[in-house]
Amino acid sequence: MRHLPRRRTWSIGALVAVVVVAAPIAAQAQPRDGAPAVDDSRATPAIVHESLEDALAEVGTTPAGFRTQSVLADRLADASDDYTVRFPEAFAGVRIVGAAGQVAVVRGADQAEPLIADARSRGFTVYSAPTPARQLDQTAERAQDWADALPPGQRDGVTAIDVDPSTGDVTVVVEDSGAAPTPPADLGAGVRIAGFRPAQGSVGSGTATLPGTQSPTIPDPGTLLPNSMVGGTRMYVLSPSRTVANWCSLGFNGIRDGRVVNITAAHCSSFTDPATGRSVFRPGTVSESTGSPRLGAFTSTEADEALDAALITVDPEDDPRFRNSHVLADGPQPLPLSGTQ
Repeated sequence: MRHLPRRRTWSIGALVAVVVVAAPIAAQAQPRDGAPAVDDSRATPAIVHESLEDALAEVGTTPAGFRTQSVLADRLADASDDYTVRFPEAFAGVRIVGAAGQVAVVRGADQAEPLIADARSRGFTVYSAPTPARQLDQTAERAQDWADALPPGQRDGVTAIDVDPSTGDVTVVVEDSGAAPTPPADLGAGVRIAGFRPAQGSVGSGTATLPGTQSPTIPDPGTLLPNSMVGGTRMYVLSPSRTVANWCSLGFNGIRDGRVVNITAAHCSSFTDPATGRSVFRPGTVSESTGSPRLGAFTSTEADEALDAALITVDPEDDPRFRNSHVLADGPQPLPLSGTQ
């Protein structure tokens, strides 16, 4: 049986690598923070990068900046291995936030103060967490063993073991089919229904529909509607004050809690805070260009600046355009995604 992925905020190497992997597939446009809302409707909907430098520039970094992030990730990984052995009761994990490496510490635990001092001596900042990393690992392993021991039909209903060092929670994520049983209490793990699933409306295996709506008519399996919005498509994000805007790109389409959504980068809706001069997330509205009707909007409750992730809730009248699992690719046609891992 396959083992489930466990998402950890201190698994940082993959997060750094994603910049290079994702860029050639879909234009991950870094917004021009505070740029005036100008009409750029003649721009192409996708950006083809001729070099690594071009791809990195599109997401707001450079080869030197990427190397700096990689070095920081390696330093944090080495520190994690060291702290797991030296401070087992106090060390809770590591993460990258912006350009800073952060070490999670169980304050009040044995050797917490030496851990804090060591972390700061290496140039890291610290934040509080409730549970040692080794305890989270043990709970996650018990949950994994429990899931792997389920009969195949029930096992397929478990989608992930979610580890969150910042809260000390280990959660068994299950599909909404009801196939998977509730984990026993002695595992020490919670349970929740998977909140995001791919929108498979355009890949020929049946169309997902919202209650009270009709499925869009699709000529052939795997064929997109003429005006479909796919991952990597350029979008225009207007600030709440409607005074500045960003050009950015859509991420992956899906259905969350019965609503059609697109999961994309939080920085797409980041704007300068007049009080501090810093770029912060503020929920903007989304359209195709300056003169186009609104397609949806970001919300503050579904955005995580630390992870640089946010959800766009699509307006009901436009949901057929987003009911697809496609992303822009190197070829002339978007690439359909058939699943996730």
